[in-house]
Amino acid sequence: MLHACHGKILRQCDTLKKLSTHLPEKGCDQQARQAAQGILRYFDSAGQFHHQDEEQDVFPALRLSAGSDHAQLDALLERLLSEHVVMLAAWMHCVRCCCNSPTGWIHRCLKH
Repeated sequence: MLHACHGKILRQCDTLKKLSTHLPEKGCDQQARQAAQGILRYFDSAGQFHHQDEEQDVFPALRLSAGSDHAQLDALLERLLSEHVVMLAAWMHCVRCCCNSPTGWIHRCLKH
């Protein structure tokens, strides 16, 4: 399940990358609007819930299964938690620049 979720995240990132080249070439056509809406919907819902699921369910289960030898696992999980914070900050920056700003390309596309 985690592998499938991570694959979906990567596909959404790939769509975002494609959209950034599609817009200058073809503008805010229907395909671009659908892609932008899908990216926003995914990262504002399922993408966020994925991290919550990991932090609330997967990480504690891993800690329990580690037994007494958990130093490496604790370090790994702390790194993953830090990465979640960084990814959320990056997404919020993307939303501010691309969606909420009147000059942002997703904002302009969705307003057409």
